[in-house]
Amino acid sequence: MSILQIYNDPNGDIVDGRGGPMKDCLKDALESGNGLSICMMYSCRAFFLFSAGEYRKSLKVLEEKKALIPTMNGSIFDAFTLYLEGLSCFSCARLEQRIKTRTMLIQQGKKVMKSLQKLSLQNPDSCMGKVILLEAEYAALSRKTSLAKQKYSQAIALSVGHGNSFEAVFSKQLAGIYYCLELRDMQTGMKYLTDAIDSLKAWGGHAASEVWEQKVEVIKEKAAY
Repeated sequence: MSILQIYNDPNGDIVDGRGGPMKDCLKDALESGNGLSICMMYSCRAFFLFSAGEYRKSLKVLEEKKALIPTMNGSIFDAFTLYLEGLSCFSCARLEQRIKTRTMLIQQGKKVMKSLQKLSLQNPDSCMGKVILLEAEYAALSRKTSLAKQKYSQAIALSVGHGNSFEAVFSKQLAGIYYCLELRDMQTGMKYLTDAIDSLKAWGGHAASEVWEQKVEVIKEKAAY
């Protein structure tokens, strides 16, 4: 079964990242002892979970991966996992009610963001859009509204311009959440979220799009209070 087929499976992997074919793929990678394969499968699990809005589970998977393979020596996989880890930290911080834990998550995300900024000097084309979205999230959590709005717009424009469909989805999802729940700008926020869902469907992520259609209803309810 291909990665895209797993991503489109409505019956499990997209939400828990552990069952069915994903479990088999990860088992094969671990048994092979191939660092690249292991890194790829953990990153895929985290990617599926994050795309479905399962931020805490995504961060847990990335921490498991880091315990096994801390780095791939500055490869493109390091950039991808740093990107996912930073986004997961910031998204978990947004959900966290405990001030101490929230602060720790923001600081962890900031540290990851700085690592990715450094890595982007070597690979600007593949990293810059990722860096800017992390900067947008950090600005949003730091209550720097003008900077956050500017960075979200830049991240979306870069990802769309470069044809990075998954980066476009994440940028629109996170911008949508920010506009709806932080700025109370439902018109702009819902446009971003609707565009993200449409992009998921176009990319083949139908299971994730169904999850997000449900999440949008919850966001509407939260914004109403």
